[in-house]
Amino acid sequence: MTVVTPRVVGIGAMNMDHHYRVEAILRDGEAPVEEYLQSPGGSAANTIYALGRLGISTRFLGAVGEDDYGRTLVADLSGAGVDTSYIAVKKGRPSGQVLALVDRSGHRSLYALPGANSHLSMDDIPRNYLSNTGCLHLSAFVGDEQLGLQRELTASLPHGVQLAFSPGALYADRGWGQVAPIVSRSNILFANRDEILQLTGTGLPEAAQRCLDAGCHMVVVTSGGADEVCAIYQKDKEHVVAPAFKAAQVKDSTGAGDAFAAGFLYGLLREGDTEECARLGEIMAVISLRGLGARSGLPSETELLLQRASLLL
Repeated sequence: MTVVTPRVVGIGAMNMDHHYRVEAILRDGEAPVEEYLQSPGGSAANTIYALGRLGISTRFLGAVGEDDYGRTLVADLSGAGVDTSYIAVKKGRPSGQVLALVDRSGHRSLYALPGANSHLSMDDIPRNYLSNTGCLHLSAFVGDEQLGLQRELTASLPHGVQLAFSPGALYADRGWGQVAPIVSRSNILFANRDEILQLTGTGLPEAAQRCLDAGCHMVVVTSGGADEVCAIYQKDKEHVVAPAFKAAQVKDSTGAGDAFAAGFLYGLLREGDTEECARLGEIMAVISLRGLGARSGLPSETELLLQRASLLL
């Protein structure tokens, strides 16, 4: 049997997201739920799902429980063309879940119940497959053991394997000392402004420069604003990308950064320049913002390229 080497392998949490759309996120009080959606999530899992939809050969490594949620999480990735054969099923452990409260403006608060994610171990990681892949994409876990696992994998990763890293709010809150070993090996770091400021304890562009000085090759900071898609920092180089779309209709910002990362990585795999990668990321993020849930309406490769071509007319 021929074994297909994936171009991108993802490692991160796998969660069943429970999205509650409300008028406002309250500190205290009571209000009705306007809309509810249950859908698969997890930052790296969302990015790998999107890349699978775009026709990229992908594999995901993570952990689920032996329950209906776990079966759904695996099936959703598999349905997008992702190789799920190395996802660990943890007997006696529930699959991870996230409570997501989304307000009228699309802002959200996320509360994670990690479940099986906190039982992923080095015994579940087939290192021989990682050494042959083109790119490894990492995102955050709740548990200390899994952060340690990712640091260990990063330290032993062959030089020829590219590393993409999305620390998210969970790892940004841990601070520079705990996450720096992964940043220093990263070829590309994806973060929004709040995350990179929290991670480094300083403002832009100093925050990006700290990551570059540590050894990261490229830092991509998304803004989520109407005047800027992202700022891309490389050694002695800064590139700000303006939006090609008018202010996006925002229903839910959950997963927009993951979709952006998928578009950007897709562009890199097609050997596009940073402007082109950011434009593809923007299209992916705009599509994600229009629906409730992290994977709502994410495009196929044909649909993405048609959207890209429309911007050139």
